[in-house]
Amino acid sequence: DEPEVQVKPINVTVDFMRGGRDLETRAAGIVTRLGTRIANVEAVAWQDDRARPIASARLNYLIQRG
Repeated sequence: DEPEVQVKPINVTVDFMRGGRDLETRAAGIVTRLGTRIANVEAVAWQDDRARPIASARLNYLIQRG
C-alpha cells in the first residue's frame, strides 16, 4: 500500500566530451541528492574505458507522491 510516485524531468544538461564510435556504450548514474520533492542525478557514458567518458549529464527530477 505504498503511494503512487511520478518522476518528471525538470532539467537535463548533457556535456559531450568526445565522439562515440560504433561500439557498445555503457552508462552509470548516481543520485547525488534525494529530497522529498527533487532528485539530483549525475550520469556518465563511456565505451572502451570508464576512465575516458564520452559524455556526462546532470539531471533534476520532480518527485510527485500520490
